[in-house]
Amino acid sequence: MKISGCCKAKDLTQAITKAWFENTEEWQFDETDWEIINSWRN
Repeated sequence: MKISGCCKAKDLTQAITKAWFENTEEWQFDETDWEIINSWRN
């Protein structure tokens, strides 16, 4: 996944989160991961 150097931080975290959720089978989330993701989404 290419990420533009000029992205806003919020756009970057949303892009990462979207990539994660598109590949959830490959990710094992723990509570800390979910806290981080939820903080991004708020």
